[in-house]
Amino acid sequence: MSYNQIGNQGMEHLAKIGESSNLQSVTLDLFCNQIGNEGIEYLAKIRELNNLQKLILDLSWNQIGNEGTKHLAKIRELSNLKELRLDLWNNQIGNEGTEHLDQIREMKCKIDIKI
Repeated sequence: MSYNQIGNQGMEHLAKIGESSNLQSVTLDLFCNQIGNEGIEYLAKIRELNNLQKLILDLSWNQIGNEGTKHLAKIRELSNLKELRLDLWNNQIGNEGTEHLDQIREMKCKIDIKI
């Protein structure tokens, strides 16, 4: 879904993926989609996927700031996750945002974050 204009409103609908309780793996390539903090707040609902074992999110080239990373850090609640990959380069993440992302280190899974 790269290079589209999904934006925050589209993320509200896409976040309904969190209602699919049987998902074990999610890969979303959302590179360059005008997604901001509000959109990430919707996406954070993915943490309700109790069976999720693998999560790969490419959120590069969007408009995610410190507030968005605060919501993104909530994915640490995914207790069954075995692998997490986040691509966040070229957003608007500052020092406060990196502090929020640091909370993800508490997870007991393979983690790869690119900022």
